[in-house]
Amino acid sequence: MTVITTKRDLRNYLDDATTNYMGRTDADLDAMTDAVQAMGHPAWGTDWTEFFSRLPADLTELLDDA
Repeated sequence: MTVITTKRDLRNYLDDATTNYMGRTDADLDAMTDAVQAMGHPAWGTDWTEFFSRLPADLTELLDDA
């Protein structure tokens, strides 16, 4: 279960999920966080596991939407 309560939780989740991506910057991470936050995500403080499973396997694809 992955409960996301704050934007910081979301950023930390994305940071962990993209740690091994070559060339990922803090600005990229901020842009991915903003892109996910702009989506129709689950309510804050709930389990986001299913939502995360529907995101692209390569999370840098979210940068195209940022």
